[in-house]
Amino acid sequence: DICLGFCAYQKDKGFLNKLISYDNLLNGLQYLSSALIHHPFSGNGRNLSYRRNLFFAHKGYSKSLNIHAGADDLFIHEAATKQNTQVNFSPESIIKIENYDYLSWKETKISRAVTRQFFKGSSLVFHRLYDVTLFLFLMAALSTIFIGISNNWLISIIAGLLIIVRFITKATVFRKASLLLQQKTLCLSLLILELVLPIYNMYIRIYRIFRGKLDYTSRV
Repeated sequence: DICLGFCAYQKDKGFLNKLISYDNLLNGLQYLSSALIHHPFSGNGRNLSYRRNLFFAHKGYSKSLNIHAGADDLFIHEAATKQNTQVNFSPESIIKIENYDYLSWKETKISRAVTRQFFKGSSLVFHRLYDVTLFLFLMAALSTIFIGISNNWLISIIAGLLIIVRFITKATVFRKASLLLQQKTLCLSLLILELVLPIYNMYIRIYRIFRGKLDYTSRV
């Protein structure tokens, strides 16, 4: 009844394009992998499909009339189950879209943040778990390195190796995923991108709080 696909940004120069591509790939991996393990919670409105009878059975977008963007995400969140959802990431199914400028991307992330506050159950926890675990891992590893320098160099070396192993593992996974999903390969910039994006996501959450009701009207 529901088929989820992926949208890839076209390749372009500049750090902003790399950051947008990384954010898009990470978001895509989250909702696609979740659907593949039979826990669908979201999708990309530019590349998904659903049956008309399912749409009317759930009263369409009636529950998301108070927001301007993200109705597709909320509909998938409500209607998708492990029995009625499949994923298609064949080369022919992937849609290429033009790059955003900064302001458009910022507004898109704000709209996405607003939409996700309506998610129920463990879906929102799953989405935010990545940033939290990354922060905790880096804090623990770096603290261990600094403590080890003063007391035991072996502890510092082990902590440093764990950081390297994690980075190599993630770089390998993201390279394979970027090739499969036709998204720009980001391995060389991955270390910087995975530090910058969580900080920017925190900025978006804080900015959204001060925007208040403007969240419900996209200015894109």
